[in-house]
Amino acid sequence: MTVRTYLRTEIVEWTLQSSLSTKGIATMAQSYDVSMLAKDQFIALLNDDYPLLKFAADKLTFGEPIAATGENPVKNTELVLTGIPNKGFKGSTTVFYNRIDLAEFAAADGTPILQIAGVVDISTILAAFNAAYGSKLELSDLRSDHVIPPQEDILDGEDFIIYAGATSLAYRGNVTVHIQPADLDLDEAITEKNLKGLVFALPAKPPVV
Repeated sequence: MTVRTYLRTEIVEWTLQSSLSTKGIATMAQSYDVSMLAKDQFIALLNDDYPLLKFAADKLTFGEPIAATGENPVKNTELVLTGIPNKGFKGSTTVFYNRIDLAEFAAADGTPILQIAGVVDISTILAAFNAAYGSKLELSDLRSDHVIPPQEDILDGEDFIIYAGATSLAYRGNVTVHIQPADLDLDEAITEKNLKGLVFALPAKPPVV
């Protein structure tokens, strides 16, 4: 049996473990972590199990990941891979693996507080999230129908749920974050450093009844 025949016919199973190394979380030895794009994490997952095949994103096309089918699926996701002719692979195969639940981010470090300067939208929320965790989620990893809270609610701080998109290769589920305006830089906020100074003042006397 050739390697290519084996690749086309075998049902393969993997687990994509989250790796929050920036938060000091112990993880299994692996060649990927959340600082990588979702597609790059998945390719690294393939290469961890099949190092001699040297998979790359330009050698494969990816179907849409779906919840694993069957009566008792071992993994949470299934995905059809198709080889690109003249790139080293041909045909298709279905693989099963576990995508990372976004809730694992909060489980690793509690509900994150995301400070956002300027306009608050899903792009700036995601940028703050990535900065907090050293992750590299893209807008394509998220659902496109997030509803941003009113600005007046955000001024006092507001919980917000980030939902993974169905087509993300690496993520699923959701995570709750707390969004609020960015802290002001005191040196920029207090423009006039020479204050008026305190003056002597007695407390006001209560009115005579």
